[in-house]
Amino acid sequence: MRIAVIEPDGSGGLVQFAYQLCSGFAASGADVTLVTSQSYELADLPHDFKVERRLELWSRVEARGLARISTAQRLWRASRRAWRGVVLLREWASLTRFLLRQRYDVIQFGVLPFPFLVVFLEILRRRGLFLAQVCHEFENREEPQAGAVVRRLQRRLFADLSVVFFLSEAVRQSFVERYAAESGRTYVVPHGNEDIFRLCARPAPWLKTRYGLSEGDVVILYFGAVRPSKGLEDLLEAFIRLAPPPHVKLLIVGYPTKHVDMENLSAIAAASPMAGQVVFDPRYVPKEEVGALVELASVVVLPYRNATQSGVLHLAYSFARPVIATATGELARAVVPGRTGLIVPPQAPDALKDALAAILADPDHARAMGRQARQLSDTRYAWPRIARTMLDVYGHALAARPRYPCAAGDPLFRERP
Repeated sequence: MRIAVIEPDGSGGLVQFAYQLCSGFAASGADVTLVTSQSYELADLPHDFKVERRLELWSRVEARGLARISTAQRLWRASRRAWRGVVLLREWASLTRFLLRQRYDVIQFGVLPFPFLVVFLEILRRRGLFLAQVCHEFENREEPQAGAVVRRLQRRLFADLSVVFFLSEAVRQSFVERYAAESGRTYVVPHGNEDIFRLCARPAPWLKTRYGLSEGDVVILYFGAVRPSKGLEDLLEAFIRLAPPPHVKLLIVGYPTKHVDMENLSAIAAASPMAGQVVFDPRYVPKEEVGALVELASVVVLPYRNATQSGVLHLAYSFARPVIATATGELARAVVPGRTGLIVPPQAPDALKDALAAILADPDHARAMGRQARQLSDTRYAWPRIARTMLDVYGHALAARPRYPCAAGDPLFRERP
């Protein structure tokens, strides 16, 4: 089976997910090509699949620091968005021509963030190509109110897909209800482990100096993009109410999106008695540093208010770290309470405070939970196992397709010998 995995963003969690899934496909015998941007951050890692670095796009990972942006910066960003729209159309047109020439058995997309991309999916579908998606999100959590035109385009976009995989059963059910989609073409697979960061890990002893850590310090880690849905305010409030001893530090590492006021978050920490124990690092962390960063932590906290799944949870598991996560999306199913971590309600700082206190009070149990998490990472969340499940779905779906899936009256239809 020839599969093209399309991930236009060459850096960040989406391409890291795609890399590991492609490796799983290849290990299961598929002929896989990852199509991504020219600024592909994983080029130096070993590959057992092909890579097409075709797209000239910008990274969606853009750190904004702690300060507010000026009016001039806002105007510049608005003009830049307009130019990027033109570039995006050009690159997707080029990608569509490439996919039509190659005629892969399966073309699998990740996030499809712009509804107007339906134009290109329509062309591919009408030419008889099999389109699928691993749908990380089907709605914008930070801007949930989409207009009527956008909703219609999204409905049409999803209708062009023969198979849609979700990382959570709850999200799959929500999708089916929202779009009245045939449940027979929607499937659930787990998020795989994050062993890619073990593969590219480099010692980084200087991180302790960067964060002002001393021997014997205990680190509570928040890692990943900072968005309103991630509930960082709840974590700060829980830490302040906990009032831990001075050797306990809260480390908040990750690039802030445009929807977050990092200046306000830092002000909350600075105004509290715990100001000296909260450390911000608002940047995109290079892949070589991620492993060393997670190894600093005694526990990784996911205080999310709204989520489907989390690569950060699986990152913690890969490095044998327990988690505290909220009962949202698939997180409650991925955490085995008392064995791989603790579960608390979302937007409940007192419950989060109690969970932090439990972890700090029993470090031996925390380490045991980390070991159990690592075992699950190596078994239940191994990529070859996930890839085989997906390949089985693709095999059955392809076998059930009509030989010529397009209507003969379609102006784009061409009968092939």
